[in-house]
Amino acid sequence: MKNILILMLTVLIMAVVFCGCQKSLTESGTENLTNSFSVDEMVSMVDSMTQPTKEKPNLMLSSNAYDYINAHRKTFDLLVSSKRCAVDCFTKILRDSNTFGLDKYIMAAVCCEITGIGKDGEWSSADEWIKLYDDA
Repeated sequence: MKNILILMLTVLIMAVVFCGCQKSLTESGTENLTNSFSVDEMVSMVDSMTQPTKEKPNLMLSSNAYDYINAHRKTFDLLVSSKRCAVDCFTKILRDSNTFGLDKYIMAAVCCEITGIGKDGEWSSADEWIKLYDDA
């Protein structure tokens, strides 16, 4: 059952990768490829990052969020590449959240990477990061 779930998540991520690129025009009129995902797709991608991988089956034993990010680096980088779309989506979720776990930390890490806010290590939880972002 676990393998089927991992396979389904992998297929979903691959579909998002292939369908998520769309052409847009820059101000100079040249084409630019940007990743644009729906809120549900981005949340699903974050959820997939909280799961162990074949290469790291004991990942759930780790309490370090960056172990999960590093185990799912391609998904993390894909979220970062969606730039403003990810920041808008994840900051709204973080502001509206009453609980802050691994998934929220990953969302904050994506936003930190995109915005540069908190890159010097001023935060240790998603709650702290959203406060830094809102105060910036």
